[in-house]
Amino acid sequence: MLAALNVNKDDPLLQVYSSTQEKLDAVTAELQKEKNRSKALESEVEDLQGEFELDRLDYLETIRKQDQQLKLLGQILDKIQPIIRKDSNYYNIEKVKKDSIWNEDEGRWVLPEMSVSRTVLPNAHNGKFLPLVTPRYYQLYFRDWFKQ
Repeated sequence: MLAALNVNKDDPLLQVYSSTQEKLDAVTAELQKEKNRSKALESEVEDLQGEFELDRLDYLETIRKQDQQLKLLGQILDKIQPIIRKDSNYYNIEKVKKDSIWNEDEGRWVLPEMSVSRTVLPNAHNGKFLPLVTPRYYQLYFRDWFKQ
């Protein structure tokens, strides 16, 4: 029991006082100490709330800027997508998104290699050379027709 009393020697309620005034002074001093401690803790809470508010505002600004960048890139993509060759694998943006893979180690997207598939159509005249028809050819061919 003595060990428990020795742990809190500074506790004014466990001390033996010679007068009531002395006890009152000790309790008042302890109260003042606790008030100061409470004020310090309240001040610390206010500081932390201020820091959190600044961080929150910074995060909101970052989100706004990222949203603006995302919209800009989307608008640029909408403008340039129609001029991408139709025989390119990048013509279908949704397929490119589907085929893209996020690389966690590098912190970036791995996009599919760009390719162009060239379709070779057979010659319409089975490889035979057709003479080039000129306006002079039409003049000679139709001259008799115009005389009628």
